[in-house]
Amino acid sequence: MNERTSSIDNAIHEVVFERYPAEAVRLIEQMDLEEIADLIASHDIDATMKIWERISPQLGGRILEVLPVNFGAQMLDRINPNTGANFLKCLDDSRREELLGAVNTRAANDLRRALAFEAD
Repeated sequence: MNERTSSIDNAIHEVVFERYPAEAVRLIEQMDLEEIADLIASHDIDATMKIWERISPQLGGRILEVLPVNFGAQMLDRINPNTGANFLKCLDDSRREELLGAVNTRAANDLRRALAFEAD
């Protein structure tokens, strides 16, 4: 893929992510996990937040297992702590702690509180 095609591809993804996030999630759910992680990681974190807000906790957790820690931490810094905690609940303890250790202190505290909350 040449540079022009790559920039067009990125622009298309950003429009779909921003304007049609529910449709983007529906399409993403049909992809292989590695493809999803590559797609999400190839965009600025802010461009993917509407996607993160709409995916299921199980899929979000599976994506966090394969994404680079720094990208997952950036997302967890920005997302609602309850949503982030739902993703983190789907991870094993070591990966969860690795991600929590990479987010800023305030976000980590909020996520830990949300993780500790037990629904009635």
